[in-house]
Amino acid sequence: MKKAVWQHVVILLVAGCVFFTNLGGPKLWDRDEPRNAGCAAEMLARGDWIVPTFNDELRTHKPVLLYWLMMIAYRVTGIGEFSARFWSAVAGVGTTVLTYHIGRRLFNSTVGLWAAVVLASSIMFGVLSRAATPDAVLIFWQTAAIYVFLCAMSPATATTGSAPDSSQPWRTQQFFPKSHATAVLMYALMSVAVLAKGPVGIVLPTAVIGMFLLVMRLPGEENTEPPPGRLRAWLRRIARLFRCFYPGHFFRTAWSMRPVTAILVAVCVAAPWYMLVGLQTNWEWNIGFIMDHNVGRATQVLEGHRGSALIYYPVAMTIGFFPWSLFLVPVVLETVRRIRRRDPWRTGCMFAVCWIGVYVVVFSIARTKLPNYVAPAYPAMALLTAGYLYQLGRSSALSATWWPCVAIGF
Repeated sequence: MKKAVWQHVVILLVAGCVFFTNLGGPKLWDRDEPRNAGCAAEMLARGDWIVPTFNDELRTHKPVLLYWLMMIAYRVTGIGEFSARFWSAVAGVGTTVLTYHIGRRLFNSTVGLWAAVVLASSIMFGVLSRAATPDAVLIFWQTAAIYVFLCAMSPATATTGSAPDSSQPWRTQQFFPKSHATAVLMYALMSVAVLAKGPVGIVLPTAVIGMFLLVMRLPGEENTEPPPGRLRAWLRRIARLFRCFYPGHFFRTAWSMRPVTAILVAVCVAAPWYMLVGLQTNWEWNIGFIMDHNVGRATQVLEGHRGSALIYYPVAMTIGFFPWSLFLVPVVLETVRRIRRRDPWRTGCMFAVCWIGVYVVVFSIARTKLPNYVAPAYPAMALLTAGYLYQLGRSSALSATWWPCVAIGF
């Protein structure tokens, strides 16, 4: 108990210093910060908590949650840069704490502490947690939903300071948490994210969980050794990847995730505002948001934000995760080897890989590309990096011992 309290104090101090120091010093910059802050100020001035406008024109770029938070901060501390960014910083601190608890659940408490520190000190996450944009708020609610899932599905031994017990496997054969209340809570958290940035708030974390279950629930995987020969082993892995999407397996897993519950919860939590703003704007806001800023960004390049489908996000994440991306190669090698060796950390590594993979693949397919689109996967990157650093400190890393020297030297 004392160890957990001490670790929370460290996380709050690190994240608080990084996200709140001189938060209101720099002026609102880029295009999004002034527009978001100005939209909230206009809504507050006319006492309208439903329809977002900027310069008296309908603003269809983002849903209302960020504007609500800014309006609350404006009422308490006045309109200014600090108020506009305050809730992003709070969400950033909250996400680092959630990352710590996810690390405890997947690996152990020391890895969780390292993961929180790594996340708080990475460039892109720090920028988003100090910006008047909805990204930090979105990441917080999505990470909270994933944490609720992990609490229901991962073994209780993982919450202690020791490594997870491989003899007590995750309850992936249940398809999904048995408790209806757990599913409702998880989808409610995702539905709040829908109010932050739209359908991606619930679609992508659901896809992360679904991908993990598709991989882990393939029959016969746990007890079958890979065939001899490197080529045959790789062919088998490729075939297994496609087996995840066999119609029968796919639809059984999807149905086990309670899609009806997800829809009903989203309707109760997020739909009321979408209905109200539609009625008050003759559905102009809804059409503009869905067609221009969701379908449009997926199918065409908007505002010149283009990039290669293969290399854009790997490069963007390498830059955005600096300085910890210096360990990218050994972290990848460590993760692959632990998954292949049926390591006690295998399941946790697999979940983090699914978390990262879903965001990278989905947004690589989309035509419009921005570095912040994959930022919700940064907690997973922090977890894998922290796991590697933990094993490195214990001299039990599976990658070559000279990799850290190369990384630090670079």
